[in-house]
Amino acid sequence: MPDWELFQNDDQKKLRKIVSRKYKIALTVTLLWTIPLMFIAPYIPGKRGRPSMNESMGYWNAVVLFSVIWLILIGIVAVYNLFRAENDYDAVSDHFKIEKISGIVKRVRRPLLDLDYATVTVEPFNTYLIDRNAARDLRSGETVTMRVEVKTKTVLEILK
Repeated sequence: MPDWELFQNDDQKKLRKIVSRKYKIALTVTLLWTIPLMFIAPYIPGKRGRPSMNESMGYWNAVVLFSVIWLILIGIVAVYNLFRAENDYDAVSDHFKIEKISGIVKRVRRPLLDLDYATVTVEPFNTYLIDRNAARDLRSGETVTMRVEVKTKTVLEILK
């Protein structure tokens, strides 16, 4: 069990967001490919020579039908991912450990689909997740001291 007195007020919130981050990215990617699928799916023919939905019920009716079905499924998946993220946090939270790490910043990356976090690579080539706003202050070649949660490799605070 971690010593929660070592954690500051915002640390638990940051770690909870980091653990649920992969589910949020998966949901975003799913939504991105779902939108074009709703407009293409009515053209896909049925099996064994059946006509496509476009031919049997009209294009826009088929699009609306696919949209309703997909939105219901996406809602179910979103709720399921919310509970999975909460369970993952509960499983990992017993093993949290904070360390102070010093090193030279090698690279700062801001992924396209992750709007909240960036990655920073520090001297012995360890990559950590950092808040995107805090990453703006970091430059390559700069020496930094950071408070890092070891299990999730999350930067909690930059001490410089």
